[in-house]
Amino acid sequence: MTRCLRRGLRECLNALRWRDAWAYCGWQDIRLRYRRSLLGPWWLTASMAVTIGVLGWLWSQIFQLPIAKYLPFFAIGLVVWTWFATQINDACTGFTQFEHIIKQTRLPYPTYVLRLGARNTLILAHNAVVVVGVLLLCGIGWHPVAWLSIVGLALVAMIAVLLSILVAITCTRYRDCPPLIASLLQIAFFLTPILWEPSALRAKAWMAEMNPLFHWIEVVRQPLLGEVPSGTHYLWTAASILSLGAAAVWLLGRQRDRIAYWL
Repeated sequence: MTRCLRRGLRECLNALRWRDAWAYCGWQDIRLRYRRSLLGPWWLTASMAVTIGVLGWLWSQIFQLPIAKYLPFFAIGLVVWTWFATQINDACTGFTQFEHIIKQTRLPYPTYVLRLGARNTLILAHNAVVVVGVLLLCGIGWHPVAWLSIVGLALVAMIAVLLSILVAITCTRYRDCPPLIASLLQIAFFLTPILWEPSALRAKAWMAEMNPLFHWIEVVRQPLLGEVPSGTHYLWTAASILSLGAAAVWLLGRQRDRIAYWL
């Protein structure tokens, strides 16, 4: 086990040294995807704005909440969730879509996952414009505590990358996993306080507290709403990073030499 951890850790550190390569490739992926498009990735931003506006109004009426209170909560949660879920879904083909590169060039395997992360983070930056617009529209100004959202976003990004490594290896070995993961993410969306607030569960609010996804989103959402995330949120997030990090590094070190043969 120790040998696998050392090999996996070495592979991850080597991937970080290739940051110029995967950052540039992520940027190029965006450029190629929206080549000859008038608005480019801003189409996604427009779609996100319409979705937040329509669903935000609808669910605020269903839950009988003031839209000025509900819309920022929903907008931040949906944008963060979309970024996270897209990263995990993309990781299902994180190695198979780069089969032609893997079979010809020796690069650290986390490089391909980080490339996906760079691409999805650029899209997140575009969607962040919608969040800023919603906050201003609902009268939520800038608070010094909002800087903590950057820390929270960095922590969630680490979780997304580590989980993506696990998903990419598993889905390369077992090709039936991508549809299963897509279904699990869809279920997780409704089980996580994105559309609904934990207070809606009343006496059963503890069920939301047992969902790690809730804590990951809250370390980003609460600072933007002018609140300091509780220590519980950070504790769950830190524990997730440590556990997923150990699992991802170990599995990568154990299966690194087999991945190319699974493609």
